[in-house]
Amino acid sequence: MDGLDEIAQAITGFRASERGFSADDLEKALDPKSNVALRANTGGPAPSETLRMIDGRHKMLSQHSLLVADLQSKAARVLLELKAIK
Repeated sequence: MDGLDEIAQAITGFRASERGFSADDLEKALDPKSNVALRANTGGPAPSETLRMIDGRHKMLSQHSLLVADLQSKAARVLLELKAIK
């Protein structure tokens, strides 16, 4: 903690421990997994949010695939009707 206090003092003018910042806090702040997991807000990179968004996109793609298939079927039917008019 002494090293952290020295660096904080040099950069900010106060010791980190004076503001309640502990060695554990530093370890958590420097842990990428911990940082990512904390960002579970909508659109954030947390695994839970990423999985939620992927699931949502899969559902949307499925719905769009059905719509595209329906439109293709209608277009093919209309094309056959137009060819029959000739």
